[in-house]
Amino acid sequence: MMKRLRPLLPAALALLLAACAAPNPQVTLLTLPPRLDTPPPAPLDPARVLQVGRLAIPEYLSARSARYRADDSSLTPWPSTVWAERLEISLTRDLAAALRARLPGWQVCEEHCPAPPSHRLSLDLPVLEHVRSRGELQAQARWSWQPSARGATAVAGQRSGLVRGLADTPQAGATAMANWMDTLAGAIAEQLQPR
Repeated sequence: MMKRLRPLLPAALALLLAACAAPNPQVTLLTLPPRLDTPPPAPLDPARVLQVGRLAIPEYLSARSARYRADDSSLTPWPSTVWAERLEISLTRDLAAALRARLPGWQVCEEHCPAPPSHRLSLDLPVLEHVRSRGELQAQARWSWQPSARGATAVAGQRSGLVRGLADTPQAGATAMANWMDTLAGAIAEQLQPR
């Protein structure tokens, strides 16, 4: 019996190796939509330099895998879709760009500011999830900004929201996140520069 099977061994091994070398499915790299309406930097006014700290998000969103909420206690990755970069980096950059558009006359920087910052912003997003079964983004945010002046008091804010009617795609979730960042930028800008 072994003598009859021996000639088939190389063919079986070749089939096994071919199956292992089969191409992986195409992976989609997901990003937040670009903000093309960001104005050029304002002239430097040392009293109006806002440093946006890295946003805090839940640890389970820090993975490259793009995920949605499947039910009350589980998250599921979107098939063959990963974030092009860590989500908290994209969200920080997007919030800074949205703030630049809302705060004319301010220098808004993420890490390296052109001058010592006059204000520092911290923002925590304890909830930021695409709930696929309901076609919505659930979001909560808490922030504080601290003037650098000695003895100045920090100002805090918070907001919760739902973005409904999302298409059943990871791209729709990314667009909803960018829209949420724009909403937060409006609320923060109003505190920094009241009308």
